[in-house]
Amino acid sequence: MEATFYKVAFVFYENYQISFISNPMKRHTLLYFLFLLTSVQVFGQKAVIKGKITDAKGEVLSFATIHIKGTTLGTSANAEGVYSLQVPAGTHEVIAQYPSYKALNQKITLSEAQELELNFLLQEENTDIEGITVKANAVNYADEVIKNAQKNRKNYLEERPDYLCKVYVKGLARLTQKPQQIFGESTAGLDTGIVYLSESVSEVSYQKSPRSYKEVVVASKVSGDSKGFSFNQAASWSFNFYENMVGQGLSERGFVSPIAGVAFVYYNYKWEGQFTEDGLVINKIKVMPKRNTDPVWEGYIYITEDTWRIHSLDLSFDKNRPVDFIKEGSIKQVYTKPDKNTEWTLLSQNFNFGFKLFGFGGKGHFTKVYSDYNLNPAFDKKYFGRDLIIVEKESNKKDSSFWQKTRPMPLLAFEKEDYRKKDSVEKVQETPRYKDSIDKLNNKFKTTSLFFGYTYRSTKNKYSIGFSSLLNEVSFNTVEGLVLNLRLAYQKELKDNKEISIVPVIRYGFSSKDFYGKLRLSYLLNPRKFTRISIEGGKFVEQFNPNAIEASINSSASLYWKCNFMKLYEKTFLNVGYRGEIFSGLTINTNLEYALRRKLDNTTDYSWSKNNNREYTSNDPLNNELTDTRFSDNNALIWNVNLSFVPKQRYINRPDSRIRIRSKYPTFELSYTKGLNILGSDIDFDQIEIGIRDNYRWGLLGSGSYRVFGGQFLNTRSMTFIDYQHFNGNKTFMAFPSFRAYQLLDYYAFSTTRRYVGASYEHHFNGFFFNRIPLLKKARIQEVFTCNYLFTETNGNYIELGAGIEHIFKILRVDYFWGLLDGKSYGNGVRIGIGF
Repeated sequence: MEATFYKVAFVFYENYQISFISNPMKRHTLLYFLFLLTSVQVFGQKAVIKGKITDAKGEVLSFATIHIKGTTLGTSANAEGVYSLQVPAGTHEVIAQYPSYKALNQKITLSEAQELELNFLLQEENTDIEGITVKANAVNYADEVIKNAQKNRKNYLEERPDYLCKVYVKGLARLTQKPQQIFGESTAGLDTGIVYLSESVSEVSYQKSPRSYKEVVVASKVSGDSKGFSFNQAASWSFNFYENMVGQGLSERGFVSPIAGVAFVYYNYKWEGQFTEDGLVINKIKVMPKRNTDPVWEGYIYITEDTWRIHSLDLSFDKNRPVDFIKEGSIKQVYTKPDKNTEWTLLSQNFNFGFKLFGFGGKGHFTKVYSDYNLNPAFDKKYFGRDLIIVEKESNKKDSSFWQKTRPMPLLAFEKEDYRKKDSVEKVQETPRYKDSIDKLNNKFKTTSLFFGYTYRSTKNKYSIGFSSLLNEVSFNTVEGLVLNLRLAYQKELKDNKEISIVPVIRYGFSSKDFYGKLRLSYLLNPRKFTRISIEGGKFVEQFNPNAIEASINSSASLYWKCNFMKLYEKTFLNVGYRGEIFSGLTINTNLEYALRRKLDNTTDYSWSKNNNREYTSNDPLNNELTDTRFSDNNALIWNVNLSFVPKQRYINRPDSRIRIRSKYPTFELSYTKGLNILGSDIDFDQIEIGIRDNYRWGLLGSGSYRVFGGQFLNTRSMTFIDYQHFNGNKTFMAFPSFRAYQLLDYYAFSTTRRYVGASYEHHFNGFFFNRIPLLKKARIQEVFTCNYLFTETNGNYIELGAGIEHIFKILRVDYFWGLLDGKSYGNGVRIGIGF
């Protein structure tokens, strides 16, 4: 993650030598690297100041901020109030700051390589300033301050200048409680204590116009994983209180900023006085929620007089807020203005949190220290690429001396011990003997493995083989009767994060007395391009619409109510597939399949239902467009290609992986399917479909998703009902695995070979309404709205509206749907599924 300054100059000289003279860009680059070299030489001549920051009572001020006046050079104290800061030799004015306390300046003179102990004792703010009065007719001066801050909020949000800076991030999480069991497995082998300790150093670049961001993680340290790379990022856990909504990663809606445009709907304010700091008058404002269950902060925010900027803040939230995993949190931020001619910059941020989920609980914090700002950078046009965050390959190779010099805050005693202990344990864990012993322990087969699945792993040889729960592999349908479907999965990790997987499946129907089997081979060829090739073949059963209904739901519907919604045919096939990224944002997924397809019929009428008036339907789907959906045995050669494109797709580029980042632009889709009438194939058709989909966030109003699609068959010379365009429907009360289907539509009635248009829209209000109702807000249930649309030339316009409640007992969702076909009622019903 860290730029290797000591090596880069030589490499640069070897590659460029004299050619830079005629190239301004290379000339600029050379000057940049010469600056880095100079920094390296000066680095060894710096002095060190260190000490402790306490209040008048001797209590430590955890994560207090220290910086050199007139610069962006600074650091943060650790949890024990201890700090350490490297500064150039010379005379400096050192400032210590902490919210609710008066900043303290101390002037010092340092010689080269000198180490000076400099302690700070901060006094609580004196908010009675001689000569400063508040207008007597102001009902609450805090409201006036906040209103002025609101007026300037957008300007300060937009005025942020271009900059370069260095960001140190330390993350720590402690597990303080655990359940005795999780999913039937004992947690006895899981220790409480520190479960995550990591440090990182990033070089962050920001450009205002066009707005661009780039972060290069140049140093990474993970306790107990010397080969791993930190997940710390300067971009994560970022809280910009000039935004209307802050901390959207903490909850679904985020939290309302105390100076947001709608802040007065959610907050009350109390003015607690003013104080001066370096010639500035600063207002201390107490922030108080109007309703504890709203997504709001409480605490103090400090606003400068006249300019109405955020000077610093100390805010928190507790378990009463609409949060799930993070139950409580607090944040401290301190800004600084190096001199009159520069903009305000963030100097430090500390976020403390407590978490609880499924019986696990703990606490932690993420601390960021910003330094070495360059507020007048010159970026080349190609400087900001598609990689938003880059983790350098050598970033985890930094030795202890590097961290001792670079770390802006001293480690606590227990953090040092955690590094020492886990580094020692890691050496043992890397031995073949230890790996074998752990594998032997974890690979023990238990009776519960039949219900929860089983995986055998070889850590040394980097492979695993296993099977899923047998409960998921036993089902019933009217074509095969009782079905036993056994699936094994073998996966082998290869060099450069490549992998190969082999998945054989065997299947037997006890009524049809037919054996089936297939084998799938998959090879992850290029992880950085998401490139995977696959080949699959065998003799198996398939639904006319592969996504029509889950086997478990069809089993229940058949056995309890004599509703056999699953319609199957048999195919003997060979399928070759390819998936990969052509270039940034454009992904191709294509496959070619040759299959012998054979019609199947029901072989059983077994059911638990006592309703003698209901009979199973045939295995031939009912369709409004095709009277008879039966077909004769046929050969089919089908080629399908899907293209998806995300404009300006950006990535997190790690040495061990490349991760797509959600784009602010939608995903555009294009699909083409061709039935090829060659090599003995009996079919001939062409189908094209286009679509667009996206997820969005509307802040307090919630979040949602939509998809719009439309298609047409260009040629239907020869095809069977299998080749029709099918739409995902649902005729049961279970919406599983998700609600993303037409919840009242028959599975095959609307299937078509003609022009079609569809849309789906789902919005989660995330408690926007229920949070205002006393009896409902404590239950933390949330509202959800759904609208689905489908047009086919044969059936007309179908509209489906749904309203529901989710987060029931944290995981359940219940919706009620109404259907309309060309303005007439098509039905209604309740659907139950997963919603958390």
